[in-house]
Amino acid sequence: MHISWKRLLEAAWGCLAGVALGDAMGMPVEMLPPDEIRGLYGRVRGFVRAPDFHPHHILEPGTVTDDAEQTLFVVKLLVEKRAPLSAEDFASALVEWAKRDNLLEKHYFGPSTRQAVQKLMEGVPAREAGGLNTTCGAAMRASPVGIVNACRPEMAAEEAAEISLPTHGSRVATSAASAVAAAVAEAVRSGSTIDSIVEAAVLGATLGFSKGKPVAAPSVAKRIKLAVDLARRVSDPEKAAEEIYDVVGTGIESAEAVPAAFGMLVAGEGRPMRVIELAVNAGGDTDTVASIAGAIAGAWRGISAFDAKMLEEVEAKNRLDLRNIAESLARAALSRLERFF
Repeated sequence: MHISWKRLLEAAWGCLAGVALGDAMGMPVEMLPPDEIRGLYGRVRGFVRAPDFHPHHILEPGTVTDDAEQTLFVVKLLVEKRAPLSAEDFASALVEWAKRDNLLEKHYFGPSTRQAVQKLMEGVPAREAGGLNTTCGAAMRASPVGIVNACRPEMAAEEAAEISLPTHGSRVATSAASAVAAAVAEAVRSGSTIDSIVEAAVLGATLGFSKGKPVAAPSVAKRIKLAVDLARRVSDPEKAAEEIYDVVGTGIESAEAVPAAFGMLVAGEGRPMRVIELAVNAGGDTDTVASIAGAIAGAWRGISAFDAKMLEEVEAKNRLDLRNIAESLARAALSRLERFF
């Protein structure tokens, strides 16, 4: 499989841009219902401040939260190891990071990850600490795994499920993480389409399901199909997003947030800024749904599909150099591709 350096870089950069912009735009309205978002802002199309009653009101507009922070943490590990990560690799690094940066003191650090980190610190094994957690924290950080496994959705799914276990051990959570990684891996491939990306996600979700612990929860694979079907059936993208919110849900559960992200991807025709805007205004776990959908769309369309001014603003606000980070990630992807092929 041949893929050019230019394509790898554009995909990696676009993926990370999608995460950062989706996170920053969705942050102020996280967990608000769509009618409340409309009442407060009309429609969110840029960076706004969270309302005074919201936990994120202390954050400046354009600030990223754990969605981007954990994604960039995964990038760092992938770049450093240049080989598939194990659950133990991820758990050890996560504990070090948590201690160094006092992550448990951050108000936006996810509940499942917070609980798992505490268990890891107490000596619970990496493959057990994630317990039966079903929320979407592992899926929200999985997109870089798709980049380093470019064009190989099955391998991306395997690795994403593996590093899900320390914080999110249920099969619905591993399924969701694998769906995201597999979709990104396919999105990087020249000639990929929205249909092929969705097919890769369903394959990834099916593979990832077998890696986690049994738990009573809906099928991520089937709910991806449902969300995508809704998006295709309703011609107006904004009404499609409303239907996805009502029928699939956009909450923090893996079986809601991840299928919803694929619905937004299809409703927005894979255009990153459109996809992110739909997710942000749909309500629910807005920053996570927007960052996942933005990551996949960004990997597919590349960095040129983003609003350059907004990207510059979010990088300045959060002291990020996404091009440099993307170059490192693309080099790691290229290294793996050369070994594999």
